[in-house]
Amino acid sequence: MTKNSQLPADGYKILMVDDDSAYCEIIGQVLKQNNYNFFYAENGNDASKLALENIPDLLIIDMNLRLENGLSVFLRLKEISELKNTPAIFLSCDSSEKTIIEALELGGSDYIVKPCNINEFLLRVKNQISNKVLMCSAEKQSEKLSQLTTAQKLLLPSEADLADLSASVFYKPLNEAGGDYYDAYKVAKDVVDYYVADTCGHNVGSSLIGATLKALIRQNANYNVPLKQTFQKINTVMKSIIPDEVFISVVYLRINRAIMKAEVLCAGHPSPIFLSQPDGAFNCELAGDPLGSFNEVSFETKEIDIAPSEKIFLFSDGILEAIASNSKTPIATLTEMIRNHKIENCVSNSTIISSISLPNEVTDDIVFLEITV
Repeated sequence: MTKNSQLPADGYKILMVDDDSAYCEIIGQVLKQNNYNFFYAENGNDASKLALENIPDLLIIDMNLRLENGLSVFLRLKEISELKNTPAIFLSCDSSEKTIIEALELGGSDYIVKPCNINEFLLRVKNQISNKVLMCSAEKQSEKLSQLTTAQKLLLPSEADLADLSASVFYKPLNEAGGDYYDAYKVAKDVVDYYVADTCGHNVGSSLIGATLKALIRQNANYNVPLKQTFQKINTVMKSIIPDEVFISVVYLRINRAIMKAEVLCAGHPSPIFLSQPDGAFNCELAGDPLGSFNEVSFETKEIDIAPSEKIFLFSDGILEAIASNSKTPIATLTEMIRNHKIENCVSNSTIISSISLPNEVTDDIVFLEITV
């Protein structure tokens, strides 16, 4: 049995596979109210037919169908060429880590345990739809610099978006389309991810790589999966599509404000600086391989206790290179600058940036991202 709701033609299309028709009707009403085109199938055969007739932007698949396994249905749908890059959310009453990891390793983009909070469900749907749009945007971008500049501005979060996630940024690209980039987004209730990345080289290709990396991170980042595993998967993809001489450094921060924990991963990038009381400012000193540098990469991660109103700073090596013209130990100098301005908002008041004497010719992009817990 299949059902197709009549919604505006411009709504994103979502195909759900679940043999509980009553549950599908409830989910369908919720998605319809949020302007999504929703249709569902109760088995794999009907799902394949519907998918071919209405190429969906997102798949939602129940893991425990009565007549077949949800993972098998997922693999059948992925054989359809038009669905190769379509994200999929798995639904299940099974909350075991083994099942969740199995579904995500097979290619699932997210996993939701039933029953779920409807607002969190809508947030995850929105994230996956956004991921799909970002990936398509990255694939279709023109090589013309003017178009790349526009695309990069769209890919970077706005000041308002950052403010909603308790962050602010100072950004100074070397060229119109820089090789450094940053992002911040909510992955679950009370859980927000932030990162700064740097592609070696500052040309048109750098911006294309940045767009692709952002799409991959949003597609794969999931708080149910360890950060090391997520970035090893991303490295496999990036290694296959970027030239051998290109690599990307990343510092990635996940803040869980429900349990007041921060998790950091470094991939060949300067580690973040934490500003806390009563410890003052400190650099967490992590190491790791840049993405794309090797087929098999390793990363260091660290979990740190945090408290309300504490600050965390992510930055590109461009700011360290600028400091290096006046200091032999730029990371220690930057840490001291942050420690001396512990009361003020370093980005908004430009207290840190104004303390740095930038050389006449900046040789690298500068990103300075400040997060308030």
